[in-house]
Amino acid sequence: GAYFGTASVLAASLVPRERRPRAIATVMSGLMIANIVGVPGATWLGQNAGWPAAYLTVGAVAALTMLAVWRLVPDVRDERRGSVLGELSALRRGQVWITMAVIATGFGGSFAVYSYITPVLTEVSGLAVSAVPLALAVFGVGMTLGNQVGGRLAEAAPVRTIAAGLASAAVAMAVFAVTASSPVLALLALFALAFTTTATTPALATRLMDAGREGPTLGAALHHAAFNVSNALGAALGALVLTAGWGWTTPAAVATVLPLLGLAALGVAVRMERAERREELALAA
Repeated sequence: GAYFGTASVLAASLVPRERRPRAIATVMSGLMIANIVGVPGATWLGQNAGWPAAYLTVGAVAALTMLAVWRLVPDVRDERRGSVLGELSALRRGQVWITMAVIATGFGGSFAVYSYITPVLTEVSGLAVSAVPLALAVFGVGMTLGNQVGGRLAEAAPVRTIAAGLASAAVAMAVFAVTASSPVLALLALFALAFTTTATTPALATRLMDAGREGPTLGAALHHAAFNVSNALGAALGALVLTAGWGWTTPAAVATVLPLLGLAALGVAVRMERAERREELALAA
């Protein structure tokens, strides 16, 4: 969370204001590419060499990354920023909290599916365990492409990009729940779910940074915090319906409500934003 928050602000500071969503998408693409290479690779490594090997490999990659950041990333510290109280003041803004709610609920459905993807693919779709890394890579490709496309769309129409992504994610989850018995259709639905959900990331991250303009670094870090809340929320909802004995595809079916809740929260955020603008204009007049 600390890394992604600082890295997003750094990336945004290196480009013109109108290019910030694409810069943030570039930073976040590392997370997405990890789902193409890292997650399937670690899954394969764990299956063949035991889980400690996966953790040791991740630790080695992290050490190399730290060295690369130290040597290659430019130091563009803004001496006017850095006040802890200044950063924390962003938490006084309602727009920060409502945008976090959009992220926490909007991404929750995706995690309700992803958390239990292995048993769905093996028990329902009929894939072999050895094919699961391939399915995870398909999900990762969808995330990466969605993130890149979302970065470009967010520059022109951020709110519409978020709204379209959340609505499409709900549809993709419903399709996955219905078609999971077919391996091909299940993989296509997974790709669509990853693409549509992640396409909202650059716009939401930029919106959160703008909402917490007094503390942009904290705002960017809160994006990742809300992302982790959505992970817990989606996994918990999936566990709830599975414990009730409703079957492996029910997390996807029930979780379609989460991106719709995110869409509703986005509507509240937009109304709040318009009211704030009217108030500012009235004060200026």
